[in-house]
Amino acid sequence: MSKKIEMEKLVDDLVFIKQAIRKNNNVFKYFSVSRAMKWVLLYAGILIISLSLLINTIITRYASWQLAPTGLKLLIYGAAIVGLLVIVVIKLRTIVKAAKSVESDMSVVKLIKEVYTGQTLMIIIPYFISIVLIITFFNQQDLNHFIAPFLAVLFGLLTNSLVNVFHVKEMIVMGDWLILTGFIALFFLNPLNPAIIVALTFGLGCIIMYLAILFSTKREEE
Repeated sequence: MSKKIEMEKLVDDLVFIKQAIRKNNNVFKYFSVSRAMKWVLLYAGILIISLSLLINTIITRYASWQLAPTGLKLLIYGAAIVGLLVIVVIKLRTIVKAAKSVESDMSVVKLIKEVYTGQTLMIIIPYFISIVLIITFFNQQDLNHFIAPFLAVLFGLLTNSLVNVFHVKEMIVMGDWLILTGFIALFFLNPLNPAIIVALTFGLGCIIMYLAILFSTKREEE
């Protein structure tokens, strides 16, 4: 009887230790976020590139985005919003489903709390303040062609800063790609339409991260 009690106590202690460890680490450490995200990245990359090329075609056709028909612009804005919402919904559902393998009671609200912790907000908020101020400055100085490259660089730095939050090593690939292509666009590709730069940086960046996850997953399975 005493052995049974000791075993039960040991099990309780192990459960307590497991819960204590879990509280000190976010849920992303215990399941593969990259595998859950790979198809979302592919869809996002295709959407960004498609919309960017379409916008570039419209600008070429009408000499500028401002001169394009209002109805056509509203159609593009609507497609972008719908596409973004679809990707966000797919991303949340996919990650929540994967996270339930660790915590059966995982929900969208709980997932958001896992992401936006005090530590994460300390990383994210300065970047977003910088992004808003830079966009405002370039807009006031009529230097809008610099916005896309600078956004790529800043989002690249932010992506690399969040690697240890989401425990997705492939984020480094995308972060470095955004930084590299952002600076290339800044110094050498200024004559290009910003839509093309967005396709090159963010669009291809998503697809390259998708390919990096595929390569990493294949190596792990071998």
